[in-house]
Amino acid sequence: AIIGESARWGDTFRTLPFTIEDWKTEINDIYTRYFPYRTDIVINQLKAASLLPTFSPPVLRKDNVILDQDRYPVSGNYQVTISGTTGQLYYTLDGTDPRLIGGLNNPTAIAISSGTTINLQGTAIVNARIKSGDNWSALTSVKFQNPNEDYTNLKVTELHYHPTDTLVGTSIISGKSFEFLELKNTGDKPINLAGLSFTSSVDYQFKESDVLAPKQFYVIASKPKWFYERHFMVPTGNFNKNFSNSGEQVIISNAGGSPVINFTYLDYNPWATAPDGNGPSLSSAIRNPTGDPSDAAYWKASSVYDGSPFADDPGIVDTIDDGPAIDNQVVVYPNPTRGKLYLKVNNASSGIEVQIYSLSGSMLYNSSVIGSGTVDLTQLNIFPGIYLVKTKCDQRNMVYKVVYQP
Repeated sequence: AIIGESARWGDTFRTLPFTIEDWKTEINDIYTRYFPYRTDIVINQLKAASLLPTFSPPVLRKDNVILDQDRYPVSGNYQVTISGTTGQLYYTLDGTDPRLIGGLNNPTAIAISSGTTINLQGTAIVNARIKSGDNWSALTSVKFQNPNEDYTNLKVTELHYHPTDTLVGTSIISGKSFEFLELKNTGDKPINLAGLSFTSSVDYQFKESDVLAPKQFYVIASKPKWFYERHFMVPTGNFNKNFSNSGEQVIISNAGGSPVINFTYLDYNPWATAPDGNGPSLSSAIRNPTGDPSDAAYWKASSVYDGSPFADDPGIVDTIDDGPAIDNQVVVYPNPTRGKLYLKVNNASSGIEVQIYSLSGSMLYNSSVIGSGTVDLTQLNIFPGIYLVKTKCDQRNMVYKVVYQP
């Protein structure tokens, strides 16, 4: 693009046209002179406007060395010390932020005193913040990556290999533009994905910084634009080529070339046939599968048209309850939803206050239920998209992002 622009406009203001080398020189000047000079000025301006905390984030140390990078290689057991200058320190190891949307405390966050040392093993994600009054510091986030990873709990949980074509205006968008594959960490520890790549079916190389948190999902899509148009979410990555509509072998290999995930899917009995161009995706039959994905019994047709990327299929019925709450925490499901949103707590006599907001902050719904309840989003006259569901139960406030896909 730069070469084309230079050919078109490079000689507008001078006889000798600007070239790509002139552009590189200017970019280098911005990086080496302008940004270093402006950084502190902009930070101070943001603090003065109360758009940035005035106190520093937590500091992490390993072997008495300050960790100022976002990731480090590790092996075996090690210790990390977390310290801060003011307020209460909180940290998490499950990949979530200690601060929830709206400034609430994350129930999984652990409160510690400054100088606390935590014991870690293998791949880990440490997220830490300081809370002083109602204000939070910036997030300190460090990934520790074990190059000799155990991939036992890395599972393929959804494959949309033959989506339907879609009419947009007067154009037909091929179903190949809506393909995606979903991976899930079914374990209780993060998994280092650096070095992995697809070596059969599509082309995709995992990023060196990729670490998948416990019970979280990693979704790669054929065309991010059309994935977003259909699911209102940004995929984790973008693959090249396409999955075969008639079935094929899919292999994910580590840096040494050894298969980590290796399976073949088919589009005829005993495999579910509805995912072959009829709307549903191919979804794992249970939330945390342990079997062989080359076995038809591992899979089922998704209960949601076009699938449910970044979430368990809402139609799954297995040994895990749809919403077992910890400490009477409100559970909101399914997510994404086509309309019905269910709320539940362990204590059937507990009251739940529920409010639904648009991302711009407008309240769309305000009500209360006892023990469990249902909200029908189709009755709120709202558009498809992402909404914030705020709940309060037993003095605990929670905020959830919910994707509405009617």
